[in-house]
Amino acid sequence: MRMLHSTVIAFLALALLAGVDCKPVAGVGSTERLNVLLIVLDDLNTSPGCYGNPVVKTPNIDLLAQRGARFDRAYCQFSLCNPSRASFLSGLRPETTGVLNNKTPPRKKLKETVFLPELFRLHGYFTARVGKIAHDKYSESVSWDISEGKDQIGSVLDPDCFGREWCATSNRDEDELDGRVARRIVRLLEESRDRPFFISAGFSLPHSPWYAPKKYFDLYPLGEIPLPADFASSGAAAHEIRQSRAAYYASLSFVDAQIGLIIGALDSLGLTRNTVVVFTSDHGFHLGEHGGIFDKRTLFEESVRVPLIVSAPGFPEAAVSPRIVELVDLFPTLTELCGLPGVDGLEGISFVPLLSEPNRPWKSAAFSTAVKSKRVTRSVRTERYVYIEDVNGGKPRLYDHETDPQESVNQAKNRQYADVLADMRRRLKEGWRGQSRPPRDVKRQD
Repeated sequence: MRMLHSTVIAFLALALLAGVDCKPVAGVGSTERLNVLLIVLDDLNTSPGCYGNPVVKTPNIDLLAQRGARFDRAYCQFSLCNPSRASFLSGLRPETTGVLNNKTPPRKKLKETVFLPELFRLHGYFTARVGKIAHDKYSESVSWDISEGKDQIGSVLDPDCFGREWCATSNRDEDELDGRVARRIVRLLEESRDRPFFISAGFSLPHSPWYAPKKYFDLYPLGEIPLPADFASSGAAAHEIRQSRAAYYASLSFVDAQIGLIIGALDSLGLTRNTVVVFTSDHGFHLGEHGGIFDKRTLFEESVRVPLIVSAPGFPEAAVSPRIVELVDLFPTLTELCGLPGVDGLEGISFVPLLSEPNRPWKSAAFSTAVKSKRVTRSVRTERYVYIEDVNGGKPRLYDHETDPQESVNQAKNRQYADVLADMRRRLKEGWRGQSRPPRDVKRQD
């Protein structure tokens, strides 16, 4: 575990001298400090059942949505693991972090930055991560009281699965890596019930390879797996698409069962009443859309839109917000919910007001970046339109979600969209500072 940086220690000293108030925000019905349980999956798109997928079986994720707020327009800032995680852990956008690939250490530029769990640790919280929170290669860039990755957790590899892209294993749930992550999280919750905590569960699935016990694959007979709406082929290609989708869904249902163990522990330990639970993913993933893509390094909706559920004590249940939020907003949202002081320089905004009023006016746009084969693309999204620009000079793309939710018809050369195109170009040029702030009447809760 890394030592805390000198500026972090200085920050703590100043906070203590200032007599920081660490009570939760008004409206949660208690002056007790709120805990945080952050659940992060890898490569998860909006496949959970609560997002409208009639095939996928995720009863425990759906239960979280019933207990809190589901955000239908949540977007990552970069469609790749390391850049996205560095962004939401720092509260800064990829252009600021300098992390634009999986090879750049987050601390290369963010030398003295206080990451989200480190801030909670400074304010007296016990902090722990089990599994993948920061990108695996740079897990030690974030300091925790307990930090355990796959090397510490271990797993049992079914020998019949070696080298395969997907596999229905003969393992028990507790033999799989993510099964062990969940059980270790349960033990930490049991040990932490009498102290404020920030505990993070980082699941490796549904990132490939898609390995899960056979009983989860049995949930998805190939004949019941739909093809992408824009997929026109048949025969072997269609079979392969269905098989990959079934494996992805089986992996997700397996993780859902592990999340059920964690929710059950929260309930049995009496921690649900004072714990903020956040469920999300670092970015999405394509499952054969747009001509058979199985990748994340695009700016299509399947890649940059992520599931986001926030269950916070004292706020309405079963809420659904259609407003735009971004993963970079998690940092200020969690600090506000838990009554920690604001941090200067963050590049997201707290969406706590949306937890009470999910339909209220909010930020006008979300911004994302992708890099593939050294080609950099940037996008700006409003609640209706998507504009994607190739920094290397490729043709621009404009999609209208009202008439084309699959993003299959590029309207950039359509004269009827000339004004829209000009407006979206302006928004992208101005950037998040000019477009992502909520209306002036939105006020921080005290």
